[in-house]
Order: sequence, then C-alpha cells, then structure tokens
Amino acid sequence: MARKKQGQPPAFATGGSWHTRYVMLFCDLLESQAFINLSSSAKEAYLILMQEYKGCYTGPRVICPYRTFIEKGMRANTLSRALVMLEVFGFIRIEPGGLARQPSIYHLTGGWKDIVTEEDVRTAKERFQERLNNERK
Repeated sequence: MARKKQGQPPAFATGGSWHTRYVMLFCDLLESQAFINLSSSAKEAYLILMQEYKGCYTGPRVICPYRTFIEKGMRANTLSRALVMLEVFGFIRIEPGGLARQPSIYHLTGGWKDIVTEEDVRTAKERFQERLNNERK
C-alpha cells in the first residue's frame, strides 16, 4: 500500500519541515493568571526556552546559553529581568552555569498552576520586585 503524500502546509506555516518543528502551548497555560501577567519580554523568553526544549531527550531541562536568546532577538538588558520573572511566576527554575562559562540550565516547572487568584498574582509581583531590589544591591 502506498504511503499518503504529505499535504501542503497551511498558509500560516513557513515551509520546511513544518509538521515536525513546533512549540506546543496549551490553553490552560495561555489562559492562566500567571501567563497573562507576564511581561512581553518574559513571554518571549519562555517561547525561546520552549523552542529549545528537546522533549524526552533531556526531560524537563533546557540548556540555553544567553547567546541563543540574543540571536533570537532578545535584548541583553531585558533578558535577566525576564528570566527572574519566569522563575518567580513558577515557569522555570534556573540552575546557574558556573564559572567555567557553562550555559545555565533551565528546568521547566508547573509552579505557574498555583497562581490562580489576583492575590496570588500580587504576591508573585511583590516577590519579583524584592528579587530585583536584592540583585541591585
């Protein structure tokens, strides 16, 4: 029996291996209070991390050097703030790369599911401001 021929990609796809390379974001994530209240740069950083995620090959770990974020259009001065916001809101846990110029390892987490109410959002934003203030000192 002959194999079915792949159809043309949809109009919004850009060609190439469009059916094998994608980033999957579920509605529960997109509609969550945590995701809605992220800054646009934090959302951009999260999309880059999801693009670098290798699935079952690495588990929930993403190895992504700063260079990758910069090459994909993020500005260096907003990147660290965005990563702190992602960590505070429960999307990632950061394992610093260390002194040997190793890239940081980002662990994808489900902590964002705990942010449900406006009070939870307010608490997360306060923790974010505290982290920023502590890093400035």
